[in-house]
Amino acid sequence: MSRQSAQGGISMTVQGKPAKRNTVISICKGLAIILMVIGHAEAPDMLTRIIYTFHMPLFFITAGYFFSARNVEDPWRFCARRFKGLYIPFLKWCLVLKNLD
Repeated sequence: MSRQSAQGGISMTVQGKPAKRNTVISICKGLAIILMVIGHAEAPDMLTRIIYTFHMPLFFITAGYFFSARNVEDPWRFCARRFKGLYIPFLKWCLVLKNLD
């Protein structure tokens, strides 16, 4: 019985042996990210419309696949980790880019 990690890395089984990573989900997640970049990079209008019909649901489904139930048990810890890992670097980059203006 294996558990997937929140980051999608190799997880540990109950016996302590590494489980194999689900490469299909990783490929789908990477494809969704690439399509998001293409969609936001002023691609031709028809291509953008096609990409926008499925790229965000695909990204949310693949990201949700790695969501751990322990995040629901301790939502404050989950929010604090996300804040430190996402929002603080965002603010730092905003300051850096603002100073480059």
